[in-house]
Amino acid sequence: MRSQYWHCLLAVLILPTLTVATIPQIKNVFQIDYRKASQYKSSCVPHVNKFGTMWLQMHEMTANAIDALSPKKYNDPKEARTRTLLYSFFGIAPKEKPDSNGYEYSINEITRMQQQGRGEPENTYNRKLSAVRTQYQEAQRFLTYEQRDGPDKPRILCDSTFLSLQRADDEVKDVDGKAIPKDPNRPAGEKWKLEEWEQTKCRRNFETNWYFWYTFNAEQGYFVLPKFDFPAKPKINTPWDLDPRTKKPSACHENDAGWVFSPLEKPTPIPRDDKSAPWTSAQWVILCPSSWQGNTMLRLPETAPPEGAEINTLDTTAMTFYHELWHLVDEKTLDYHRVLPIRGKDLTSKSHFTRDGIPIRGGKEALTLGKWENANPITRLHDAQTIKSAESFAWFGLTLMAQKKYDRDFSTGVCRKDSPEAVGQSGPSSKTSRNTKTTRSTKSRRSIPTMV
Repeated sequence: MRSQYWHCLLAVLILPTLTVATIPQIKNVFQIDYRKASQYKSSCVPHVNKFGTMWLQMHEMTANAIDALSPKKYNDPKEARTRTLLYSFFGIAPKEKPDSNGYEYSINEITRMQQQGRGEPENTYNRKLSAVRTQYQEAQRFLTYEQRDGPDKPRILCDSTFLSLQRADDEVKDVDGKAIPKDPNRPAGEKWKLEEWEQTKCRRNFETNWYFWYTFNAEQGYFVLPKFDFPAKPKINTPWDLDPRTKKPSACHENDAGWVFSPLEKPTPIPRDDKSAPWTSAQWVILCPSSWQGNTMLRLPETAPPEGAEINTLDTTAMTFYHELWHLVDEKTLDYHRVLPIRGKDLTSKSHFTRDGIPIRGGKEALTLGKWENANPITRLHDAQTIKSAESFAWFGLTLMAQKKYDRDFSTGVCRKDSPEAVGQSGPSSKTSRNTKTTRSTKSRRSIPTMV
């Protein structure tokens, strides 16, 4: 623990724009499940020594991005790699020729263009850049917001087994976890059933939601999720597959290594005689066992990857947590389905891509989404997916940090000592940068398809 402390302290000292005093302990921002691992499968105790390194990485990636995206740094002629990486991840093209304002378009400049009947895609580039800057600033605010333990403080658990699905005929529990009798004068008599209670007592439709009972430290209550967002699995009528250890549904038995849940709060007004246990109002981060397994590095190595190494080789243990952070920062941040390049195509048209139903994972797939947005017809701002993609923000942060650490370029998806022609010097290809036809829009939901 002592050696880890000094390693973390040295890492803090090199963080741009942050000081030791402004990086709070993770326990001041999140409540982490540190219950006995022998009793609680959701306990994070087995990973306690990793959280310090992960926490510092998340702060470093965020602070580094804020610094690199500042107007001063963005418009610095020497920072061509940052502009090129922004173009690759988010489709943000700088000016072909910088002027007194540098490489970005000013609002006044865009306004003049629009008065002349043009201004696209320049307006999209300008507003995308503003959106990306804002998101990293919001992430830093979230990472540094301290609060006492309480019902609204976000939590971190390392499995979803703390949730116990409640069926229609399960007894309703009060705040102490005790069954509620129908007749208060006969505590040993007949008890209220959950569906009957919800529909009769509280006038709520039980069938529209999943009800779970949970315990977390001294807290217990109901954890309620809408079935609209979590449709039932065929035959077993549960939102997720069953964990063979517990025979209960578990989110960690899906394909995702991490989850963020924002459960429903009790509808208001709450009836005066509603004695049932409260519904949790906190945000819950689940870092599934799969996020801790495999050969993922705890931190980036000191030496650069070999020439031609794929971007995904940069992956660190912190990336699942960092991905989920973006869902906490902005509920409109999504997990889009990946787009796949069609072999043999030059990827200048959206017809050169196909898609499947698997959410984007990793830097390579995040870069492909950026290529898709840049392909004809260029995706306009209101349809842009990169600036609402959790994986794009997470991997841009990691890749930008790696570029700075190793003095390498990763904008093409592989490690290169020499950068490709800087976007800021020549501008994007005229084939893809001046076509302003709009794309089809996509509804705002997590894990939704990317339209092609």
